[in-house]
Amino acid sequence: MGHHAAAGKQVFAFDFDGTLCDGLNECLLVTWNGYHQLGLEAFGDEGLRNIPEAFAARFSHLRNFSKHLGHFAVALLTESPVETQEQFDRVYEAMDEDQVYDFMTRVTQYRHAARSAFQNEWLAYHAFYPGVTRFLRSSSEPLYVVTAKDAESVQAIFTANNIEIPQHRIFGEQRAKVGALDTIAGQENIDKSQLFFFDDNVFNAIEARRAGYSAYWAGWGYSTQAHYELAARAGMNPMSLDRFVMGGFEECPSYSCTA
Repeated sequence: MGHHAAAGKQVFAFDFDGTLCDGLNECLLVTWNGYHQLGLEAFGDEGLRNIPEAFAARFSHLRNFSKHLGHFAVALLTESPVETQEQFDRVYEAMDEDQVYDFMTRVTQYRHAARSAFQNEWLAYHAFYPGVTRFLRSSSEPLYVVTAKDAESVQAIFTANNIEIPQHRIFGEQRAKVGALDTIAGQENIDKSQLFFFDDNVFNAIEARRAGYSAYWAGWGYSTQAHYELAARAGMNPMSLDRFVMGGFEECPSYSCTA
């Protein structure tokens, strides 16, 4: 890279859930049904209504702190109150690793089975945020996805919505995202500053920014008041969905992290 990097080129990388697409109810369904090993007939609106209200509320709240599938186990396997990211991380770290692995295995298998058996219903539980599909279809720059979701699911959702992003540009099941960004920057032969990364998880955005990438916090996704306070301390302002889909972020230094 360095002085051999392609000057002027811009490449975009996006998180998926909470940044491009809202899949909260799908996550809720596969978590509850998969863990409890319910049949596929429970995947649907009726199954959603049958999920205990208290669990649905807890899951929705804890989704704001979750970075990957394993984190969804916190809502099911613990009853600890969580109001901050630090509390959430402590609860997760204290969980039994085998239990979390078993949870992830069950939920992943259920998700794949539901996607296969009820493709249209499964796809319908993933709604792109307003303006995002148009933005993705019209972009002339190389687009990548760096997500904790599995790449097959992301590809299926893109295909159903006539969005063409090649499979090799979808980095799925990523827990630490900077490694994937390093790979992308190398493949595209660009300096880190030429890679624009968007994530609704403020920690991922700050980490990418500190690694030298042009990273932005997607303020329309999953977050809490505590995340806004942490972002303010780090100099990372939330970007609005309107500005994102208009593509006006390059000229907006106030939306990047100065830490």
